[in-house]
Amino acid sequence: MTTGQMGKLDRLKSIGLFMVCSLASCMLSVLVGCANGDEQPIITPEEAILVGCDTFSLTSNLRAGDYIYTTPDSFLLGECETLFGTLHADILTQMVCPEGFRYPEGAVVDSVCLFLYYSSWHGDGNTPLSISIYEMDGEVLDFNGTYSSEDSLSRFCSKKCCVVDKPRIIVASHPKDSIQNTSTGKYVPYFTFRLTDDFRDRFFSIKDFSSQERFNEQFKGLYITLRLVWLYITTSNTNRSSTQPKSERLT
Repeated sequence: MTTGQMGKLDRLKSIGLFMVCSLASCMLSVLVGCANGDEQPIITPEEAILVGCDTFSLTSNLRAGDYIYTTPDSFLLGECETLFGTLHADILTQMVCPEGFRYPEGAVVDSVCLFLYYSSWHGDGNTPLSISIYEMDGEVLDFNGTYSSEDSLSRFCSKKCCVVDKPRIIVASHPKDSIQNTSTGKYVPYFTFRLTDDFRDRFFSIKDFSSQERFNEQFKGLYITLRLVWLYITTSNTNRSSTQPKSERLT
């Protein structure tokens, strides 16, 4: 190696050393602060975060609760078997008052329909389900109140005023009332329930939409309930026949 080449190598070494020292000084300036000219660590021993781990045993068991409270942002409807037992959920709901609303002059009401939208279901989507809808005739629900599963349904609804002519049998995986959303190309699952003419006439006799409280006095809300439906099947073979358990006969 010539003298010139050795000189270039020394300069490269010095440049490399300078770069390393510069990086080290930058890192040191981040980790070390100065106070009164003395270097001190940014995190003192008293501020250190200690990390540790340990092992312990935990015993768990199931206990039946007398009741539960719920504050849902969406509703559950139906019945299914879970790891913790049978889950059953119905819906009690108020309607929002269109404050200040008035019907157009000469308006004639043809019918009233309830659209029940849902985003998902749990269990067998092909199970027949029977939905019934009643008008609430008991206590008025407090929108800001808290209710538990211990509250009796009879406080709010006697089930004397059914607002559908007969329970409707539906299948969750086949929402045949749904139509396609042209913007997304997907179907929004829902079912349509045409309410009775008696309910239509009674509901549209309400003329006072001055406040939610006044509206609740005239129409307290709806109770929606769902139950599973067992098919009634009879097979005959010469002198033998068998029948499956049923809760409702489908025609």
